[in-house]
Amino acid sequence: MRRYKSRAAVGAVTTLCAKAMRQIPRNIFYPQYRGGLFGVLFTSLFLIALRQPIAAQPDSGSTRPEFPEQLIQANEILPGWQVTAGSFQMGPRNLIVCRGPRFQGQPPDTPDMQVSWQGRSWRSLGRLSNAITAELLKTDRAEQLQLRSLAATMQGLLDQYPDFWPLRFNLMRVLGTIHQDQAALRQVPILAGSIPGYSGLYYQGMRLAARLKADTLVKDYASRCRQLDPAELRCQTALGDYYASRGALAHARRQYTTALATQPQFLPAILGQARLLAVERQQNEARRLLLTVDTGPEAPLWLDKSNQESRAVFYYELAELHFQLRDYRRAVAAYQQALDLPESL
Repeated sequence: MRRYKSRAAVGAVTTLCAKAMRQIPRNIFYPQYRGGLFGVLFTSLFLIALRQPIAAQPDSGSTRPEFPEQLIQANEILPGWQVTAGSFQMGPRNLIVCRGPRFQGQPPDTPDMQVSWQGRSWRSLGRLSNAITAELLKTDRAEQLQLRSLAATMQGLLDQYPDFWPLRFNLMRVLGTIHQDQAALRQVPILAGSIPGYSGLYYQGMRLAARLKADTLVKDYASRCRQLDPAELRCQTALGDYYASRGALAHARRQYTTALATQPQFLPAILGQARLLAVERQQNEARRLLLTVDTGPEAPLWLDKSNQESRAVFYYELAELHFQLRDYRRAVAAYQQALDLPESL
């Protein structure tokens, strides 16, 4: 009888493993473990780990980890915000990496952002989140199917642990990348309950609302962003971009002018102002404004340092504007600068 029970148990495990392999891509974390019995075993162990509650820490009386209430401020060089429960660091594509004793050992190294972690247990949300983040950073934006698969994995993890806001923030970013803007926007009020003091959250929400032409939300998130950080020029410039897209050029110009009065080398505002001049057929003024941009390797810190890919994006936009103004030599040079960067699109 015991032999038959053992065989039944083995058969049940084999069936579960087969189902798991059909539901989850084999290369979701470790592309080198494709196929074979080891791939089946790894996937089954991973699923078992997901179903297990997080092990309580020796100094914690509960099975649910504590999370800090604030994230590091935007526009800082980010060594990590040190808190009791761990720390979180913003990396490329505005994805959060988990650090600290309860989450992960070492942050990813730029520019290749290889993630490594310590410990032998998968029963750590931070390690799981970092593994997903590592896969996201290796996935091109054009690989929509893979991104959707990763988003589904993240959502499944959040269904079990809805309070783990770093993963929710990353999910919001991925949903925006795969053009599920409404689903991404729904994450903003949930995240606001966990990180109410982070202005960057409302900047992301503002951009999503602008895509959906949700006027009230755009203005509301812009207002919250500026209340939290009056020096946050991204929100002000993004509001100018939104006004320009809606044809309210005077309102757009006011936002750009105010931002440039604070930081004359803030490239997003320069680009926005130059676009307005081009629309109004003031090409010479637009060219003169673009000539003030410092595009050298030691350019002033007019970029959001928490988003490492910003430089490539703005070089591309600068090239497009030069091309529109028929300044082809500078357009080609700006295109080349964008392509030379490792974070290039």
